[in-house]
This record gives sequence, C-alpha cells and structure tokens, in this order.
Amino acid sequence: MMRGRQEAKAAEAVALRELVVRAGAETPLAITLAEVREVTGIGHVGPADAIHHLARAADQSGALSRAAFVHALGRAAKEAGADLGTPLQAKRFGILASRIFDAFAGGSAGPGLASFDDAAVGISFLSRGDAEERASCAFQVIDADGNGELDLGELTSMFEAVLRLAYQLEPSVRDVAKGLSPQRLAQASALAALRDAGGPNARAMSYEQFRDFWSAGTDGGLGAASPPLTVASGMPPG
Repeated sequence: MMRGRQEAKAAEAVALRELVVRAGAETPLAITLAEVREVTGIGHVGPADAIHHLARAADQSGALSRAAFVHALGRAAKEAGADLGTPLQAKRFGILASRIFDAFAGGSAGPGLASFDDAAVGISFLSRGDAEERASCAFQVIDADGNGELDLGELTSMFEAVLRLAYQLEPSVRDVAKGLSPQRLAQASALAALRDAGGPNARAMSYEQFRDFWSAGTDGGLGAASPPLTVASGMPPG
C-alpha cells in the first residue's frame, strides 16, 4: 500500500510538472478549462467573491497591474479553500494566473494593465456557481451606466473580454474564428445578440434576455464565446 501511494504521488508530480511546462509556453494554452479552474482555484470561488477581490486590488482608475491581479486571484482562491500550498502548486498557479492576465492586458487600461471590468467579466465565466448567479454578477459589471440594460457598446465590451480570454485559453477558438480579431468579432457578435434578443431594431438587452443568453451557453466552457464563433462562420477571414 505504501508503494502504491508513493507511485500515485510520483505520477501526480510528473503531471503537475508537465502542466507547468504547457502553461509556461509562449503560445496559446493547450489546457482544458477544467484544469484552469482547478490549478488557479477559481473553480472554488463564487463570482461575487472573485469580483470583490479584483475590485479591492484595482487602483482608483479601475486598472489592475499583473501583480495585483495575480495576488487578488490567489487570495480569493485560498479563502475559498483551494490548495495552493506546495511550491509546485504555487508555481503553476502563478503561471496560469499571469497568462489569464495577459488576455486582458493592454486594453482600455493601457499598456501592462488590465481593466477591472474586463477582468471581472472574464473571471465570472471561470468562477464557481450556477449560470444565473454568474450572469447576475457579470451583468452588474457590464451595465456601466446602471440603467438595467446592456446597449451595443456594453455588449461589445463584454464579448471582447470573453473572446480575449477564449483566444488565450482555448487554441481551437482562434482557428474557428478564422483569424478575426477579438475587437472585430465582438462588434459583429454584439449586433447579432441584440437582433436575436429583441429583433432587428433592438437597441438594448434586458437583464432577463442577458440571463437567458448566458445560461444557454454555459456548459462548463466559455459559453459566451459560442455565439461569436457562429457569427464568425458567416464572415470573411480577418
């Protein structure tokens, strides 16, 4: 029995080292979302708690540095009971959390920074909780003017954040998107989402419509990346 436990621990150590190598490569991650959630501990954290920690880490302009982002995720994960105690676990967490940050860096917050809004939306997709809980938290972040609806600009920002995360974590998404940039695909997807929710003249999406849209796509993956990829199939390559 002792030998069996030793062999199991050795196999786990090899698997973790392989994951560190894959996560540290300068290419899109060849890693499943289940692994991302487990390695970073985000899968243990509720969306409201994750967003709370990100908000505390952001500066007065709503920007997050890499160090602040990684620290906020680590603190949220540890408080939720994630096991990041060994040096190898801490290393793989740091690598993956940093790569998630890369998905949002360089946007509206400026070079080397990520906006709180983009990061909060992305983390809402990866966090623990049912679809409605995650949809509610994400909606509150996306609804920048607080009017209870999402207009074209707000939806475009949401799709762009999700697509940046999908491009970073799921290499196959880039191929399906036919080389279209997250910005271009997000704009087309936001228009399509509004039409689907309220008809050709719709100018905004209610919370109920957003919740139904979000819930329809959450199957354990980046659900909100699915509609943009459908849109991409009808667009010329980027």
